[in-house]
Amino acid sequence: MALQTVVIQATLPAPTPVVANVKTAPPGPLGATGPQGLTGATGPTGATGPQGLPGDTGLQGPTGDTGPTGPQGLQGDTGPTGSTGPQGLQGDTGPQGLQGIQGDTGLTGPTGPQGNPGDTSIIPLADVSTTTRTVVPSDAGKKLRLTHASGCALTIQPHATAAWTVGQIVYFRRTTGAGSPTWSNTGITLHGDGITGVLAGEEFALQNIAADTFEFV
Repeated sequence: MALQTVVIQATLPAPTPVVANVKTAPPGPLGATGPQGLTGATGPTGATGPQGLPGDTGLQGPTGDTGPTGPQGLQGDTGPTGSTGPQGLQGDTGPQGLQGIQGDTGLTGPTGPQGNPGDTSIIPLADVSTTTRTVVPSDAGKKLRLTHASGCALTIQPHATAAWTVGQIVYFRRTTGAGSPTWSNTGITLHGDGITGVLAGEEFALQNIAADTFEFV
């Protein structure tokens, strides 16, 4: 049988240090504060707290003054004219009133005194340069000189629009170079045919012998 060697290791206590009798000195003065260190990084924002209750509504302030009126805007374009509406029905014609009674014819005034005879030695002249001419009572006693190269159509004004006096005479002359005169009458009676053969440079006359009746002389 083999023999085993057992080693036993004993732990001895540490020796007690010998403390010398030393006196402690009083503390010295406080030194100056050292510089502040750098600010650390900002931490993350905390969660938002709950919303507080709404406060009471304040009193309404006074109404402010009215501001000045702005400039007037431009007038818009005139719209198109609407279509014309249909024409209304025509009313019935009213009855015709009664014709009034014709008044009495007035009395004929007295005939004025006859004027003095005119000077028959002077015959007024009047040139007719147109192609038509109406012969009127104021032409009586005159000589109408027909001068148009194409002639002249003569018309006698009827008694209904011009009161001829029986016996009035109108003289005519076809001047040299003038065309042949003609008559253009309705409702006038002419006795004789004194105008058809009148040559240039010759004369003829027309005399009233009754209402709307004349003859060549």
